[in-house]
Amino acid sequence: MRRNKENRNNAEQIVGEVLALLDEERMAACLDAPIDHALSTFAQNAETPLGHSGFLHAISQMVLHVFQESHLCLFFPETLACGEAIHILELTYRGASPNGYESAYLEAMNPQQGIESVLSQMVEGLKALQRRKYVHWVFTTRIVSRDWKTRCQIVEAMKRQWQRVLPLRLLEVPSEELANEIPSLILIIREAQTILKQLCAGGSPVFAPETSSLAQPLIS
Repeated sequence: MRRNKENRNNAEQIVGEVLALLDEERMAACLDAPIDHALSTFAQNAETPLGHSGFLHAISQMVLHVFQESHLCLFFPETLACGEAIHILELTYRGASPNGYESAYLEAMNPQQGIESVLSQMVEGLKALQRRKYVHWVFTTRIVSRDWKTRCQIVEAMKRQWQRVLPLRLLEVPSEELANEIPSLILIIREAQTILKQLCAGGSPVFAPETSSLAQPLIS
């Protein structure tokens, strides 16, 4: 009996730790703020880059500056800046073309948009990628690395604590069948927490696209 109570408390502690690590205010302060500060100190030539080489230079220098000033990594050589910048644009930039890099280049050459708009959206893409890496790290170190029995206990802990948030048919699913779906369950709970905070503060709830898409298979 005592052992069961210890296992239950341990599972609840793990869930609490994960939710604390994924708290929106915490991620904004630890991940977004350093990047925003680095961008604010980036001195970009106001003149729109002329030609492809000028565009590559601008995005490379911005990435290099942000990585160095925000301390995203201990060592980031200048030789990697261009490749990293292109990678960020290809993965995150949204524009007229399906190819993110191509869209960014075309918009940078457009006098009505320009390089500043591209750099701003590029930084938002970088923040999204950093968040994705961070969330992956949290789930890997706190959930995926646990043994099967512990993961089943974690599911039970979430069902007990968040039965008013989780869909009824999810609560009826055996915990063993949900042991591999804990990250999606936690993202459902995290989104519910965020919405409740926004409603209590008198604001309108804002749904996080990445959270909703990850949770969708469980609630469809």
